[in-house]
Amino acid sequence: MAAMRLARDNGAAALEFDLHLTAKDELVLNHDPVIQTDAGPVEIAGKSLEKLRQLKPDVATLDEILTEFSDVPLTVEVKARKAAERAARRLADEPGDRPVILTAFKPATVAAAKRAAPGLDTAPAWPTILLFWLLSRVGVTAPVGAGHVALQVAIRMDQVTGLKAIPLVRRLRIADRRFVEAAHRRGLAVHVWTVDEDRDMRAVVAAGADGIFSDRPSRLTNVLDELGVRWTGP
Repeated sequence: MAAMRLARDNGAAALEFDLHLTAKDELVLNHDPVIQTDAGPVEIAGKSLEKLRQLKPDVATLDEILTEFSDVPLTVEVKARKAAERAARRLADEPGDRPVILTAFKPATVAAAKRAAPGLDTAPAWPTILLFWLLSRVGVTAPVGAGHVALQVAIRMDQVTGLKAIPLVRRLRIADRRFVEAAHRRGLAVHVWTVDEDRDMRAVVAAGADGIFSDRPSRLTNVLDELGVRWTGP
């Protein structure tokens, strides 16, 4: 929660986080399926929220984020199918018109979320994105499926698990102008992660992307101010 507050206070136009289910099906924020505590790593799925907070008091829930950041656009990534279904239903029930995008790495997880909440905006999983990127190299604008509003991508292949170890692939740039223009022809926004260096931020903006995920929001805000760019969220 503290990181979310810091990002907002440093000019972030939207927030992005990952969700996991506890042993009692509570949706909590954490990048990995384990939480690091003084007692060592703890599996989120093996403990209730109450037990997790005994080990790490600052564990935040989806409901707490939705309440405290009620007017902030969100991108939510889910790792597992059951979490995707529960998160999709909860986000679909949220009142108002705050932009929310749900995504996942695996196509089946995104599909489960779409079945649970057909009207929820989503971003496609990585196999779809990689196919879109490959076809954009030869001038083909591939369809990505109904209900998707954005492509959320790494800046380079070396940020993608399973690709970063391939020597001829890992330095290839995904979020270049050709990719962004192909996405825009399909009416899709392009959001790029995780961009922490000034030169990469400038390159992503120059490519025409619509948003950047960064662990350094104050640095990103400064770069955008220098470039005269103002984003309001996904």
